[in-house]
Amino acid sequence: MEKKDEKNLNQLHLVFGLLFIGSIFLSGQAKKILPTWNDPEIHLLSLAVALLWLGTVFQRKIKALDDRCKVLKDRMERAESKIDWLEREKAEQSRIPRGRGS
Repeated sequence: MEKKDEKNLNQLHLVFGLLFIGSIFLSGQAKKILPTWNDPEIHLLSLAVALLWLGTVFQRKIKALDDRCKVLKDRMERAESKIDWLEREKAEQSRIPRGRGS
């Protein structure tokens, strides 16, 4: 996932979280202002959809972290093999006898 997409997704979750917290505090005020106000009920299906959404979000985050770990591991292995190759090259060059002019 690109950085821009991740930033937009984080902002979306922040907005939804703030709306949720705001709705908790504004619920009492809504009853005072609108006498016929009834808080919506949360049914099992709504709860299942919310939990599915959260599961999807966390699964994406975990997959992104796993992909990043795989990339970093691959880069580390390549760097180690390059270091080994350079060390072998240096060892071979030091074993080669040089002439008097070198």
